[in-house]
Amino acid sequence: LVAARGATSGRFTYADLPDYIDLALITHGHQDHIVLETLLQLRGRVGAVVVPRSSKGSLCDPSLALYLSHAGLPVLEVDDFSEVEFPGGKVTATPFLGEHADLDIRAKTTYCVRLAGRTIFVGADSSGIDPMLYRYIRGHVGLVDMAFLGMECAGASLTWAYQAILTRPVSKRMS
Repeated sequence: LVAARGATSGRFTYADLPDYIDLALITHGHQDHIVLETLLQLRGRVGAVVVPRSSKGSLCDPSLALYLSHAGLPVLEVDDFSEVEFPGGKVTATPFLGEHADLDIRAKTTYCVRLAGRTIFVGADSSGIDPMLYRYIRGHVGLVDMAFLGMECAGASLTWAYQAILTRPVSKRMS
């Protein structure tokens, strides 16, 4: 996260960021992963905001590309294993399993970033539901040098982000 003011201890501020950012990578649309106020501050400084493609037409899977492009941001929409090149590197969108209460949500991705001869896996909140997934990813992108993994891989409760679209109450256990 980027702090709005310099007084916030231990956080980067907008002044700490470079004048130009090639790509901003969004893993999924949960409120702790996409902050419109931050992205609006970066308009004019970012080459593109990379977002996962939604399933189109699903209330629980809105298009992040449509949302952000209407906010005036340059957007690139990716599917699993799409590649986006930038000066000196390449980003590969990789599958994201877990979270989202097993709803049919496609607008979620992890990324492998290649830069300066190194590969970094950005796992967001993806869960190790099936170890074969990570073997599959390794088969496409090779070995990685570093991995950033989310700390809430089990995800938030179902009702946290989706209560407004549920047609009937769910039990606490289900949530």
